[in-house]
Amino acid sequence: MSKVPPATANRAHETARQSPPKKDLSGLMPYLRRYPGGIFIGLLTVVLMGIIGNALPLATGVMTDTIAGNAVPFQRSLQPGVPVPLGLNPSALSRSIPFYAPHSRRTLGIYCLIVILCVAIKGLLSFSARWALIGVSRDIEFDIRNDLLKRLLILEPEFYVRNRTGELMSRATNDLNAVRMVLGPGIMYSATTLITMIMAILVMVTLSPSLTLWVLLPAPVVAVAVWFFGKTIHDLYEKIQAALATLTARVQPRLRPGRSGNARLRRAQSRIRLA
Repeated sequence: MSKVPPATANRAHETARQSPPKKDLSGLMPYLRRYPGGIFIGLLTVVLMGIIGNALPLATGVMTDTIAGNAVPFQRSLQPGVPVPLGLNPSALSRSIPFYAPHSRRTLGIYCLIVILCVAIKGLLSFSARWALIGVSRDIEFDIRNDLLKRLLILEPEFYVRNRTGELMSRATNDLNAVRMVLGPGIMYSATTLITMIMAILVMVTLSPSLTLWVLLPAPVVAVAVWFFGKTIHDLYEKIQAALATLTARVQPRLRPGRSGNARLRRAQSRIRLA
């Protein structure tokens, strides 16, 4: 193995000292810029999947109104022939519903086919989004591993004396897997939730603004609860990572071939500590 020049090692050491670790995800932006095509295709399929997903409950509502015999979809009647609107102006959405007729088998058949078609298209879009975004996250994980290896090769030997091998191994495996989960499923599920929520709120406001307000009242409480539990899980994850690094550092010397008669004693002591 070739020896790293001292000047290169010193420069790498000074750079590591000058650049503190970042707490946000801005350091991943250069890797995301390498795959604009895959990210665009993935987000586009997520948007289409959100549109199809919001069309499914509308089609189910039309089928329910057809069976109930309502004169206009998304309206209910206290008495036959007297529709009572649920929202301020539901007629705009009601007029956009084609092929509607009360107690019509033709309407039920058409919207049953629409539901089946929407489910099939949504499944295909879901597969495409996973293939694109999770594939990009795998490629970014590979790039980060290569950059990490290049970085470790130019560091001075004192770096490996100050830092435990178990901690470096933990950073190179579990932490990179966590980064991949953020860039792949994290982006996909966040975008899906955001788009679905926006479109659902628009439809709900069109049908009933007052009911929409009541539905959204618990949203701040849910946001605070998610933030609290997310922070707690993150802190616990950090503690587990530190414990895993300590465990790896303790076990690694015990797995080497014994050079003296005290090797068995050290193994026995390690078993007692691990127990």
